[in-house]
Amino acid sequence: MVRVNGGDALATVAVIGAGIMGSAMTRNLVAAGVSTRAWDGSPAATAPLAGAGAVVAPRAPMAVRDADVVITMLPTADAVESVIFDGGVADAFADGCVWAQMGTIGVESTLRIRDRLAAQRPSVMFVDAPVSGSTAVGRVLSPVARRRGRRARPPGHQRRPPGPGQRKPDRLAHRQPDRGRRNPVHTHRSSAR
Repeated sequence: MVRVNGGDALATVAVIGAGIMGSAMTRNLVAAGVSTRAWDGSPAATAPLAGAGAVVAPRAPMAVRDADVVITMLPTADAVESVIFDGGVADAFADGCVWAQMGTIGVESTLRIRDRLAAQRPSVMFVDAPVSGSTAVGRVLSPVARRRGRRARPPGHQRRPPGPGQRKPDRLAHRQPDRGRRNPVHTHRSSAR
């Protein structure tokens, strides 16, 4: 269970943006027993979430009011600024809540939004946590495998070494500029031989 400040009170989470990723996050939060509110500009996007157990708010500020954590999964920086600042959400944030901005909107936009929030609502903690991937990736890869970049395998499965005449696929590893270490999260199979 998600608890507030390690105490006995359960956290309330609001998810703003019910597209592919936002709706999947909302469903997972509800399935984990977290009190979850959802809002999207399209009521058709939130209707299935109400059936899954989320509380659907008619307006974004109503979704975030008194929420301990607010997750935004909006497609662009303009959409984030429009909903959060122009739509009155920043004013509705609870004092001390955490806003996890999870849309991939770029560094400049993120810094601009962070600074704007700090000026308007200094008691709200802003966290930039952009996601990547898709629900198709989530269905194919297990959570542990996703971090390692490998396909999910059934329990007890043992990987066999390549047989005669077979070779391991070439791998390209992104290098960190200052350390030159291999970063296993960004390892990709090479299509060139």
